[in-house]
This record gives sequence, C-alpha cells and structure tokens, in this order.
Amino acid sequence: MGEHNETIESLKAEIDALKREVAELRDEKYHLLFEYANDSIFIIDPETRRFLDVNDNATHRLGYSRDELLGMTVDEIVTPMASKRNDAIIEELREKGSVVFEHVHLRSDGTEMPVEISSRVVQYGGRAVFQSMVRDITERKQAEHDREIADRESERLNIALMQKNEELEQIVSIFTHDLRAPLINLQGFSKSLLNASRETTRIINEVEMPRGKRQRLVELLEDDVAEALDFISIAVKRMEGLLGGLKKLSKLGWVAPELEEVDMDSVLGELTGSFGPQAQAAEAVIEVGELPTCRGDRGQIVQVFSNLLDNAIKYLDPDRPGIIRVTGSVEDGLVIYTVEDNGIGIDEAFQQGVFNIFQRFAPERAEGEGIGLTVVRKIITGHCGRVTVDSTSGKGTRFLVYLPSEEG
Repeated sequence: MGEHNETIESLKAEIDALKREVAELRDEKYHLLFEYANDSIFIIDPETRRFLDVNDNATHRLGYSRDELLGMTVDEIVTPMASKRNDAIIEELREKGSVVFEHVHLRSDGTEMPVEISSRVVQYGGRAVFQSMVRDITERKQAEHDREIADRESERLNIALMQKNEELEQIVSIFTHDLRAPLINLQGFSKSLLNASRETTRIINEVEMPRGKRQRLVELLEDDVAEALDFISIAVKRMEGLLGGLKKLSKLGWVAPELEEVDMDSVLGELTGSFGPQAQAAEAVIEVGELPTCRGDRGQIVQVFSNLLDNAIKYLDPDRPGIIRVTGSVEDGLVIYTVEDNGIGIDEAFQQGVFNIFQRFAPERAEGEGIGLTVVRKIITGHCGRVTVDSTSGKGTRFLVYLPSEEG
C-alpha cells in the first residue's frame, strides 16, 4: 500500500514539473513575442492609466528609456488634442473588450507620430489589464496626404483645363462668326459681279463696235471674269468648311465622354447601312466581322468609325473592286478594332501627319476639310485609347483603334 502511494506521489510530482516547464515555455514564448514584435506593445493599468510594461520597440520609437515610460501614463505620450479622446476610448474598451483606432503619439523630442492602435483586455499577473499593439503609420499618412494633394491638384487642373477649353470655344466661335460675315459678303458680291458680267455681255452684243473688240470683251467677261468668280466661290466654300471644322473640333475639346458598354456589332450595322449607297456607287463591299464590346461614349464612337469608313470609301482604287474590312479582338484589357481597305494607300512620308488638323493626303481625290482623322484621334485619346495607321502606297491602308474593354 505504501509503495502504491509513493508511485502516485511520484506521478503527481512529475505532472507538476511538466506543468511548470510548460508554463515557463509559455512565458518564454510570450516574452520573445513581446520583446521582438515589429509593433510597440504597452501593458496599461486600467485604473491609473500607467504603463505596467513596454517592449523595446516602444522605447525605441518614442525615444524614452524603459524606466521613464514605466513612470508615465497614456495621456503623457499623446498630443493634447489626442488626449481628449482617451476617456471615450477607454470607456469603449471596457464595454467591448477590444477596440482599434488611430491616435497621435508624442515622442520625447516633441515630434508627432501618427499611429494605429489595437487594444484589448487581457489577463496579466492575475488581473485584467489593457494590452495595446501600436503601429507607426507615418508612411501611410504621408502617402494619403500626398494622394489628397495630388487629387486636389488634379481637380484644380481639370477645372482650369475645362475653363480654358470653354474660353477656346468662345474664341473660336467669335472668330468663325466674325470671319463668316465677310465671307457671306464676298459670296454675295461675287454673285452680283457674275450677274453684272452677264448683263454687260448682253449690252455689248447690242452695241455697234468692231467685231474683234466685241469678241475680246465677251471672252473677258464670259471666260476670264466668270472663271475668277468661280475660283472665289470655291475658295469661300472651302473657308466656310474650314471654319466649320475648326468650330466642331473646338467643341469636341471639352466634351467628356459618357462611358457605357457599346455594342459594336450594332454600331457597325447602322453605319454599313447608312454607307450602303456610297459604297455601292464606289463598287465597294464592306465586310464586318464579329466585334467585341468596348467602354465608351456611343455617339463619339459612332463618329470615329463613320469618319474611318468615309475615308476608306473616298480613297479606294478605281482600278480594282473595293474591299473594306472591320474586325476586332481583345488583348490585355484593350479592344483592338481594325478598319482595313485595299485603296490607294498613303505614302510613308505622309503617314505621321494624317492625324494633324487640315492635313489632307491626295486632296484631288475627295472633298473635305482635313479634320476627320484629327477628330478620330481626339475622341480616342479622350477615351484613354490610341489610334495608329499602317499603310502601303498602292496597296491599301489599315487603321487600328485601341479602346478600353468592358473588363478593362
């Protein structure tokens, strides 16, 4: 019986020893986590708000020694403004058991340090205390501050840009209006001169004079004067077209696209229908593949492809059947649309300038003001996209339009 009791006591002693070892290991593990944590750790007395323990990270970041901090309270390491919040924070911590908040700590040298604090109620030395994990968020706050400044600056620049664009539109509107008045007068006087020339010719034919002189006067009036007036009329129309194009382009400069999902199959279906008679007259075929959708302003996207199809038809080669193909694909968050023709092509020397305003390649082939491709580039750029041209003289031209996809 005595031996049995001795065995039991021996087992109890071993169990107690194991418990002590486990407790020591737990304490050692806690100590390592406490001392070598990346964040500052504070153990706080709920009643006096004094620090019961702090880790090395806390002393390093605040610039105090351990002994100095153990003689201080939470109110002494925060700014006066932040200190006013401590009562409410502690009350919430008592009620909920844990709380996360942002604060501003005050270093020993008087500099401020924005921090994020995660506090909770824990058992320490047999009683409930507050444990606060404190993270320095100076870099985060600086990044947020820089981002706010950048956003404000971007907003200011956007407002300034919109104002400048509106001013530009007003200037262009006034400019085009003031120039149109003399053009209208010029056109009106040209018609008057033409009528006067015809009346003069009739009178000359009724007046007696040498035949040679009469013929010469009639030639001057019916040929030279009439031809000059025709040139004036053509120049006036050309100037009106340029002014109209300039005004249209200035308006486009500040109209922000209203983004939506654009069904490009529907868009090209409408355009091929409207361009049907023009393509038929040019003996051309417009082929459209299955097109992916994109994000954009539908009205502006319609204008882009309308201009590209119009150009393709205008510059087809009359010596062979015209073929115009529109295809699309999606790559890396962008939709790439291709408008390709087998027309006369564009000389390499002219390709870089085709998107510039009033630049026209082979103007003898078609009428226009030279703003169609400028409008295309302006719209696509406004959609955070781009447009490029690839062409071989005598073989055809291919325009590639890059636009954000629905996902991108």
